[in-house]
Amino acid sequence: MHTPIGSVRSDKLMALLAAGGAIGPLVYLASSAVAASLRPGYSSIRQAVSDLGVGPHAWLVNGAGVLNCVLLTAWVVAYLRSTNPVLPAAWRWISATLLELPPLGYAVASIFTEAHATLAIHTYVGAVLGLLAPIPAFFAAGLAQARVERWRNWSRFSIAAGLVTLGLVALMLWVWSSAAPPGASRFRGLTERLVIVETLAWYVVSSWPLLNSGRHDNGDTS
Repeated sequence: MHTPIGSVRSDKLMALLAAGGAIGPLVYLASSAVAASLRPGYSSIRQAVSDLGVGPHAWLVNGAGVLNCVLLTAWVVAYLRSTNPVLPAAWRWISATLLELPPLGYAVASIFTEAHATLAIHTYVGAVLGLLAPIPAFFAAGLAQARVERWRNWSRFSIAAGLVTLGLVALMLWVWSSAAPPGASRFRGLTERLVIVETLAWYVVSSWPLLNSGRHDNGDTS
């Protein structure tokens, strides 16, 4: 039995969209590492990633941040397409909307940098969406995925990621607060990076279920 050409093209499109969830974060993390290595005196342990968004080679981080948003948005589109046959519309759109907020945070933080004129937008919109929004997003995704039997492991992973993110964000906020011991400020950059790496890792890992969803969905809906 021959596979319809339209189905093959649709599967290829889905694969490209889903791959954005892996490519975007990896490019962003690699670009940030390169930018840090090119900045004399910069400490990834003490300083925030956003510090690299102003000054020499700022385009490396800011450009990668916008690209990360574009590619993660492609992943969200793949998520919507994959969940269409198996989730009610409310679950699909609520979880997809929340999962889109962190990518938007990266774009906002990259366009509105730490420069004095845009610092408020960078902090209260970009950083909040990029660093805090993954908490409700992962929990919502986990609850939605739990409704699909073959995604139960993905659901457990998402809920666990939400709990880990909550703990890491609490640690980061404490280290950055005035209540932390003076020595804790030396680890501000590290705690922020732990949140960034852990939350982006969720999107990387979550690319795999979507890359394999086409075959299952075709079987479920035939």
